[in-house]
Amino acid sequence: MSSKASGRLENKRKFNAGSELQSKEFSDGNGLEWYDTHFRSLDPQIGRWLQIDPKPTDFQSPYAAMGNNPILNNDPLGDTIIDAQLRGDKNLNKAYNTFLSSKAGKRFVKLYSPGGKYGTTTVEFKVRSTGVSGNTKVFSINRADGAATELKTDKKYRSIDQVASGNSKGSYLKFDVTIRSDDMINSVDQAEGAETILHETQHVRMDQQTLISDKAMASTFIQHRDWMKPVTSGWYQERSVFYIENRQLWQADYERQKSQGKVKNESEYIRKKVNDFFN
Repeated sequence: MSSKASGRLENKRKFNAGSELQSKEFSDGNGLEWYDTHFRSLDPQIGRWLQIDPKPTDFQSPYAAMGNNPILNNDPLGDTIIDAQLRGDKNLNKAYNTFLSSKAGKRFVKLYSPGGKYGTTTVEFKVRSTGVSGNTKVFSINRADGAATELKTDKKYRSIDQVASGNSKGSYLKFDVTIRSDDMINSVDQAEGAETILHETQHVRMDQQTLISDKAMASTFIQHRDWMKPVTSGWYQERSVFYIENRQLWQADYERQKSQGKVKNESEYIRKKVNDFFN
């Protein structure tokens, strides 16, 4: 039924709607049937933005909308694709939603949402079928042509503090977070998949904070050994709290392992889960 049918209020939140905080109403005051977002306007008749992407990539037209797949992807602000692959992957969707529902997930979204502390930074999630469970890379993106420079660990970059803090007119920071897609056989897999996403977003925050301080990023090995593994660190505690929040997902597995003598108590079970990554 048409949203303009007699006796009905017109639905002003249609195509490309985001969250309640990000959703933009349909604006048709000029008769051109454009969708207005915070950064630019979309013409759904041609499936293109009318202005260039303020955060362009080096592999796609700056006028392309939602990765040319508006059924799968969403871009309520006009500057990025929102969680496109993770939300579209059947094996990771539950894990991703578990992460988003956690205290750590909500904290991450708040930090990196527009208007947040790191709102000028783009974080793009990607999915692959093989390889390590998670991986994070960071780039400096040239606003003029979209050229990407990968930032390496143990190396200093001129004015990178301005880029990382969002104060650079010429460049902005972009993170590629790649997660391996595994079969989610049971609820334990769901919890571990969500914790993998949390783990990688911790790398994002570590790198961001380091670059803002104008220091060279530490290697993954150092971040794991010196920052994530110590049980007294905030990074360890964040992942530990995540498992406590989601006890219902792993409780049956814990009971099974305890009955087999593999763990003595819940604390030991959580400790093994939290530090289940390679150095």
